[in-house]
Amino acid sequence: MGVDNTHPHQVHFGKDRYHQVLEMSNWCDKQFGEGGYVYSANKTDRWALVIAFGKSSWLFKNPEDATMFALRWS
Repeated sequence: MGVDNTHPHQVHFGKDRYHQVLEMSNWCDKQFGEGGYVYSANKTDRWALVIAFGKSSWLFKNPEDATMFALRWS
């Protein structure tokens, strides 16, 4: 879900976590700086998000950011 070569490290969640997307997004903004939906995120952003059919894919430039996110939200 969502191919983005500038953010190769990914964490995926199913529909059961859709209600937390805003909270997760706010957390990412505080931890990693501004990011957002992959279609509007800048290539320099440390994180981006893709949502399709209630499933979310969180994309990160840095592997340590993906790990920190996964540890917090998994």
